[in-house]
Amino acid sequence: MPGTDLRIQRPQVGLCCLFLLVISVMAEAATHPCPGAKLAVDATDEENARLACAGGTSAIDFLGALGLKKPPLLVIELVDRLPALHDTGLLGSFDADQGRLRVLSYPRCQAIARRFPQFGMPMDTDMYRGIVAHEVGHAMMAFSFRGPRPSILAQEYIAYVTQFMAMSPGLRQHILEHTEISAFEDESQLSLTYYLLDPQAFGIAAFKHFMALPDPRVFVRRLLSDGSPACCADSESD
Repeated sequence: MPGTDLRIQRPQVGLCCLFLLVISVMAEAATHPCPGAKLAVDATDEENARLACAGGTSAIDFLGALGLKKPPLLVIELVDRLPALHDTGLLGSFDADQGRLRVLSYPRCQAIARRFPQFGMPMDTDMYRGIVAHEVGHAMMAFSFRGPRPSILAQEYIAYVTQFMAMSPGLRQHILEHTEISAFEDESQLSLTYYLLDPQAFGIAAFKHFMALPDPRVFVRRLLSDGSPACCADSESD
């Protein structure tokens, strides 16, 4: 009977479509190792993974040179949504308790930056590398400490410096030349209120301060560990 044939065929078609959907999802999800670094990116887009690798590798190299320990392996998850209570323009996050490092995909960052520009500028691949480096910086700081975590101000200072260092010299110079934000005179000026009211201005002031330091490596050790040897052991940095 025609009716019986249709009832038999419907679940077959449904199972076939479900099977193809599962195959499609499995094919899209991939872990991309980053060449030359103990770093990988979970992403559905290979080009986006390449951008994230560039930003993450820059952060690892920069902070490693400052004495922070290089982790055995970091995995960056590229996602389309971050856990947040409200729309804040958040582009990445590192959960130290879970060890999860998540950054929005490049297209998603571009969309959010139209409403929440980074340093007053649109999102391009150069800026995106800095976003990834910022979050990898947080992850490296968490790995480098066995005792109490550094203050939020110390962490954000280093994360923003890392973000700027991952940018091209041209973009970095453009941002610094088109702002009237002065450098912090010393670490006593690091203000939680300043950071909460304008994180990007805080980041610019931090980077300008960092670039004027006579010995950045010594300052970073003191800022992050308050002189404690639990941070940044040179012999364990590789």
